[in-house]
This record gives sequence, C-alpha cells and structure tokens, in this order.
Amino acid sequence: MKTATTSTLSATLTKLTKPTPETLYSLIDNLQITDYTGKKSAPLKKEKTAPLSILELYLTSIEGGSSALSFHSFDAAISLLVVNLLEEGDNAVTYNSQSFYNKQFTHWGHLGISIKKPDYINLEQFKNQVDERTKFIYLETVSEQNEIPDFKKIIAFAKSHNIPVVVDNSIIGPGYGFNPLKEKADLVIYNTKHWLSKDAGPAEALIVESNRFNWFTDQYPTLQHAAKDQLFQHASTEVFPSLLSFLRKDIPNINYSERQKEHLTNALLNLKTSVLKKYDITYEVAKWLKQNKWVDQIHYVGSHTNNSHFKALTYFQNGYGNYLSFSLSGFDEDYKKFKNLIESKYANSPLIEFSFLEAKKEIGLYVRFGDLKTITELLHKLFDEHKPTGYSTLFFN
Repeated sequence: MKTATTSTLSATLTKLTKPTPETLYSLIDNLQITDYTGKKSAPLKKEKTAPLSILELYLTSIEGGSSALSFHSFDAAISLLVVNLLEEGDNAVTYNSQSFYNKQFTHWGHLGISIKKPDYINLEQFKNQVDERTKFIYLETVSEQNEIPDFKKIIAFAKSHNIPVVVDNSIIGPGYGFNPLKEKADLVIYNTKHWLSKDAGPAEALIVESNRFNWFTDQYPTLQHAAKDQLFQHASTEVFPSLLSFLRKDIPNINYSERQKEHLTNALLNLKTSVLKKYDITYEVAKWLKQNKWVDQIHYVGSHTNNSHFKALTYFQNGYGNYLSFSLSGFDEDYKKFKNLIESKYANSPLIEFSFLEAKKEIGLYVRFGDLKTITELLHKLFDEHKPTGYSTLFFN
C-alpha cells in the first residue's frame, strides 16, 4: 500500500470541512495515525469476519495494538474479562484500584471469584497477594487515591509468573500521554466517557489487545474448551489467537446513526488536541482550587508534593491526566452538605464528573468537556451555593 506523506495529511485536514467515516478509514489505511511518541503506527490487519469499527481501528492504531473491542459500558467490559478468565476459586489482583476491588462484592462474589488488593500500597504487599490462582493483574494508571503503579517492576513480576496485565488508562487517555502496551501490558481498557461525548455514539468503553499473550491454554480451561468447541480459528499472521476476536461474538453490536458517525469522526480527528487540553485544564483547576480557603488539601499527581509525582514524571508524557481530588476545610457536616449539593444539582454535569472517597472525606473531580472558564464558573457557583460555616469571599483574583 502506498503511504501518504505528512503534507498529504495536512492538506487533507485543511480541506476537510465535514469529516466522514470514509476519510478517517483512509487516514488509518495510509498510516497517518501516530502514537504518543509521534511515530507512525504499524499497518492494521482488518478482520474479515467482523470488521473493526472506526473507534476500534483508530485506538488500535494509536496504541500500537493488534485489535480492539468496544462495549456499551465500562462495567460490561470489565465483567466480560472476569467471567471469561476466572472460575470459582480464582482471583485477580489489583495494585491500586479500589473500584475494581469493590466490584467483587456486587458483581462476582456469588461466583466464588475474588479480587485481592494489598492493605498498604507498596510493591511487596502487592506481590504477596499473587498466588497460583491469580489469573490477571489489574492496574489503574492513576487511582482515585492518586497512586501510580511502578509499571516496569509490576509488569516484569507478572511476566515472570506468566500472568497477564490489564491496565485501565482512562484518566490519562488514549495515545498521547501514556501507552501501557509499550510497557508490555497485555490489555488496555478505557472508559471513553472521559474523552468522547454522548453525541459520538453509544460505546462507553473499549479494550485494546497487544497480542503478546496466549489466552487459550490450560491456564484458562473454560476459555480453552470454549474455543475448541466453537472451532475458533485465528489468522496465521497473529502471534497468538486474539482474545478480543474470540469474545466479540458475545458482545451486542454497537450501531451508530449517521449523525453519531459524523460526531465520532470529528472527535477522533481532534482526539490529540482534546486529550492534551484536558491535561492543561486539570492542571489549571488544581491551581485554581488552591485559591479557595475552604479547600484544605489538593491531591493531584501533577503536584510536586504528591507521593506519586516522580512516577508521573517517569511514565507520562505531555501531562498528568484529567483527575484530581480535594478535601474541604471544616467539619464532616460540611463534606456531607457539599456531597448532597453535588448529587442533587451537579451529578449530571457534562463538564465535570464527581466522585466521593468516603473514607477520606474527599471529593474526586474528573475534567470532561468545556474550557477552563466554564469549568471554574461551575465550581465557583457550586461553592457559592454551598456556603460553608463562616462563608466569606472564597477566591482571590
């Protein structure tokens, strides 16, 4: 295939007034998608039996993966991995994901499947959780506790035990800040709600596969038998059979309207700009919150005082993601009042997604859409309505 030049791409984008799916496919086919280092991605091999969607093709390309699979929800993506890879008595171990750990109590505990997590976040405690029934290791690029794993050490440990590694890279985002597959992770998973609006279609999660791990061995007997029973075949060019290709049959088709395709194409063509913009806005929001005397502490991996800041500098390019958390000055009653206000009036904001860390009485903040001005105006309004005890002027210009 003849590869278009960079100047050809620039000319194409300049002339492009209304991007179409066909245009995006053309750019992908001509290797115009670059990964986070700026290098062009390897050619993609389209699956003949189940062609990848535009979203799957694009993220496969910029992540340098072999295949991708999109889902209607993030929970559905996680659950599909767990129920296909784990049987009764098996476990998965996470280094820093409280949300994944908590799902065992609501999702899989009745199946005899357990999720293990160290009581204290350090490498030795984590290693002690891994045993002969551990079927995969789950890492969050940045956890809600603002903890970053030491990817090189953890993945090397996992490889020495022939255990695959799944990385939730949602907070950093696809392609331009951190690439888990280049650190030899086996699967990278995204909650795409952080980076794509509802206008871009119904897919809210996506998994990208590296194709460096053989999933169809007696290490995963249920998966191995199911593949044999269904006479699952894979392309001879693949290093190992694709897990995502096999699981695709169990996933409902995600259909896009023409309007959604147009929105998705626009979003993907501008994805790099969008990702980097969220990094910058989150950094500025962290500084902005420090001006609020009712905020006690800011927890953000972009801050040099954060315990994970050195790892952020080691692993991340271009920024620190779209998440931070903060605690309020005052009493527990102020936290409860603030939380109730958010849940009653701001829970569905398209600009910011809030979460609550009950044990620490902290509020998590995910920057989603909008610019710094509209986001700070929303926060200013939120604090103005909150009016904590002794309320006075909160912000300094």
